[in-house]
Amino acid sequence: MVYAFTFTTITGTLFTIIWVLLERILERIGYLKLAYLLLRILMFSWVCPVAYIALKKMNARLYRWYGFLFLPTLFLSQVSIVVFVVWVLAGSTVITLYIREQIRVQRRLALVKECREERITKVFSDILAEKNIPEGKVKLRMSAFEKTPMVANVIHPVVVLPAGSFPDRTKRHVKFSMKT
Repeated sequence: MVYAFTFTTITGTLFTIIWVLLERILERIGYLKLAYLLLRILMFSWVCPVAYIALKKMNARLYRWYGFLFLPTLFLSQVSIVVFVVWVLAGSTVITLYIREQIRVQRRLALVKECREERITKVFSDILAEKNIPEGKVKLRMSAFEKTPMVANVIHPVVVLPAGSFPDRTKRHVKFSMKT
């Protein structure tokens, strides 16, 4: 079990490095959906012990390590314990930061108002219709505190637009994001 955990961490780390490099390239050329698909595969690699299973299968078929591959040694036990402790600490830190960020976002969302500008709500409704998203499933809000558009929440998504006019750069980014 400890070896499966250790090898899963190694596999997840390698896939994460590969994804970070590929994601930047894919984002530059406009393949955001492919980058998100690869992210889903990456999340799976942190749960499924791919490297461990592959090594066990290779050992069983090729008799390469003659049963000594997963022989418990003092060094492997110590490495596994260190990896486990680091993994638990990192996981706890990430969960804590995520919860803190969600609380911060929810507090900011409490300050936003419903969008009443007719031309913006019309464009938003057209985009929802184009994407086959039912009216009312995604809420549109405006905020005097935000400087850039943002999307929050997964179950009840909210699009928050800054009050006032958008700079040209922001308009281009929003149009590009809606295309993908």
